[in-house]
Amino acid sequence: MPPGGAVGFQVHYTPYGQQVTEHSQIALYFYDKKPKYVMRNSVVLNANIVIPANQESVERQAYIDVPKDMLLFSAFPHAHYRGASSQFFVIDPSGKKTLLVSLPHYDFNWQREYNFVEPVKVAAGSKLLAVYTYDNSVRNPANPDHNRVVPWGDQSFDEMLYTAFHFEWVGETSDKMDQYAAYDKELNDNRLFGMLDTKMNGKLDMSEMTGPIGKQFADSFAKIDTDHDGFIEPNELAAAQANAQKRRQQASQPQGQPAPAAPAAAPEKSGGGQ
Repeated sequence: MPPGGAVGFQVHYTPYGQQVTEHSQIALYFYDKKPKYVMRNSVVLNANIVIPANQESVERQAYIDVPKDMLLFSAFPHAHYRGASSQFFVIDPSGKKTLLVSLPHYDFNWQREYNFVEPVKVAAGSKLLAVYTYDNSVRNPANPDHNRVVPWGDQSFDEMLYTAFHFEWVGETSDKMDQYAAYDKELNDNRLFGMLDTKMNGKLDMSEMTGPIGKQFADSFAKIDTDHDGFIEPNELAAAQANAQKRRQQASQPQGQPAPAAPAAAPEKSGGGQ
């Protein structure tokens, strides 16, 4: 922990009618010698999912682009009560698709991180793809309400598509962390595009503007599509996100007051309902 550093610790609670005491703990282990290598983490998620009512098998997916060679050490698939299966793939730049983790019968009550026997080499330009199926039918004994349309949400009666993973940037050591920070930002900044790009062709058309997030961009599709080719490319979506954030900051800032300094990066959001 460097001076001025911070730890984010997020817990999701579900009320169940009793007053209880929180017992979660976090431990720090301090070593005399600085570690040579840096273990990083990120997540493939899709906060745009909507699971229809009374559907036995609904497939949803998301991917994240890998900007720099990495070594992948583990993966942690996470969904809620309607999660039925989960798969995690790497798709290399040539298009070859390799299955890394397969849970054909996902169980909300039996979640764990899967550590690979040997680190998986993932080349720059690859995609990490998470594919989930959900059972929102009466056939699912864990289903709280099969008549409900289920959105993304922290509470366990909502749903998640969330695969966390631990990795190392190839060539990074603890004395060169600043040189690799930009790769972390690039990795995480393309996450939204990987939620919306259901056709996985690197461009978005109007048919992909679904779900609560996609619908936010649908009305402004023509404005976001600055080259007017009928598609939204990653750079166009990134520009739209930046403009939207700038407008929100300006709207919340009192007139005549200087703009506040940019906030520190938020800690990675953990899976809910674990």
